[in-house]
Amino acid sequence: MAIQFAIVGSGAFGLATALHLTKLGYNDIVCFDKETVPSPVAAANDSNKVVDWLCHEINDQISSADRVAAEAMEMWQKDEFYNRFYHQRGMVVSASKTESLAVLEKHANIHKIHEFLETPADFRRHIPVLDGPLENWKGYVMEPEDGWVHSRDCIKALANLLERRNVKFVSGDDGDITKVVEKDGAVGYLESVSGKRYKAANYIVCAGAGVTRIIDLEDQVQSRCWSVAHIKVSEEEASQFNGLPLLMNLNEGYYFEPDENDTVKVVWEFPGFVNFESDHVSVPDYTVPANSAPGETQIRRFLRNALPSLADRPFESRKLCWCAMTADRQLLICRHPHLANLTVASGDSYISFRLTPVIGQYIAAVAIKGNQGLNIQDRKTWEWRPGLKFTDKPIDLPR
Repeated sequence: MAIQFAIVGSGAFGLATALHLTKLGYNDIVCFDKETVPSPVAAANDSNKVVDWLCHEINDQISSADRVAAEAMEMWQKDEFYNRFYHQRGMVVSASKTESLAVLEKHANIHKIHEFLETPADFRRHIPVLDGPLENWKGYVMEPEDGWVHSRDCIKALANLLERRNVKFVSGDDGDITKVVEKDGAVGYLESVSGKRYKAANYIVCAGAGVTRIIDLEDQVQSRCWSVAHIKVSEEEASQFNGLPLLMNLNEGYYFEPDENDTVKVVWEFPGFVNFESDHVSVPDYTVPANSAPGETQIRRFLRNALPSLADRPFESRKLCWCAMTADRQLLICRHPHLANLTVASGDSYISFRLTPVIGQYIAAVAIKGNQGLNIQDRKTWEWRPGLKFTDKPIDLPR
């Protein structure tokens, strides 16, 4: 088949890129992935993801991260396709350690957020279901536009839309790309587990946490995972949560209001687990059984401090959510410096599903025009940047 754009990865970034390419009039677009959409191992295959403006890198001027988040927020709110997945709730962000509170204070000052929460009563005024001691918690009420989106439904709808626009999907062993083969300073072809080879004019790798298995990113990206649990509640209990702000504690965890199945998603907040296959490269391990995933103790500890009424409930399901982290928590969107026809789109850093409505236009711009397709600020922020050191302390994935 004649392929104009070969996209490795049918997750949020890959689907968003394919959609924008179709809007620009391009044809012969193929998305490759081991799994059909939604992939059971994709980070986006979940009931809810945060949509907010809380960026890890805050400057005195508007950063690329802030600007693109604002563009995406407008699309979640107003776009006919995307707004059906968006639930505006507001968000309360807290911390129980001094250094994390300092990050919040800086964000609050820049964004002119002044409602400081200092006591448990302050938190309960906004989230009455909080029945725990909230020990050492202080925080802020964030932007009212914050909320969550139903990520699984969103990517399923994107895939359906792309099929109607004649984008092709290759899955199974034929779609499981394991090699990007170089020829004369460019990509010569992709090779799959089945041995099939695919040639294209342009190649885009949007493989999420799996990117470290496919191409050498010179230690710019670490595959990391976080422990997620889902707890079933009654309809009556769910009604008490519905419509309340999201709650996040930067040192302990966060939860979402119940989804359409009356299930509360809870996540342990920490620097993540790594799985080093070599001294330098962390790769996803999808073989860890879901119901024995590490982190149960920490999730229940968070619940005892915030929602003790749920702390001893059985988990309906558990999973490890794998993402691609960069040292500075900024995206990596650029042409590969040694492969002229390869665009890399990575570094979601577990906060980038919120960018789904707009991120495709930036990835497509690089694929079409090279790095010059981005403005100077974005080009500098998202450039190929080996040598940055990870300063946080992830944990080795337990066995």
